[in-house]
Amino acid sequence: PFREIKVECTIPKDDGTLASYVGFRVQHDNARGPMKGGIRYHHEVDPDEVNALAQLMTWKTAVANIPYGGAKGGIGCSPGDLSISELERLTRVSPRKF
Repeated sequence: PFREIKVECTIPKDDGTLASYVGFRVQHDNARGPMKGGIRYHHEVDPDEVNALAQLMTWKTAVANIPYGGAKGGIGCSPGDLSISELERLTRVSPRKF
C-alpha cells in the first residue's frame, strides 16, 4: 500500500459520555490519479481487511477505466448500536483524523 493510517476517533454520545473507536485508512495506489474509497463500519474491522478492500477498489477503478486509484477506510464499531446522530458525529470526525 501507498499509505496506512491507524487513528482513534472519540465522539460524545447522546447521553453525554465519550466513546472512542479505532479507525483505519489504507491508500493503496495513486498511479491512475487521486484515490477513492468509502468507509466500512463494522465491529471486527481490521487493517488486513481494509487493505484488501483498498486493493479491490484499485482494481475496480482500473477495470472501469476511471482515473482514480484505490483506498478504503474502516471504523471498528457496531453501527446498529449507535444513534443516527452518533453515527453522523463519528462519520464527520473520522476524515479529520485520517
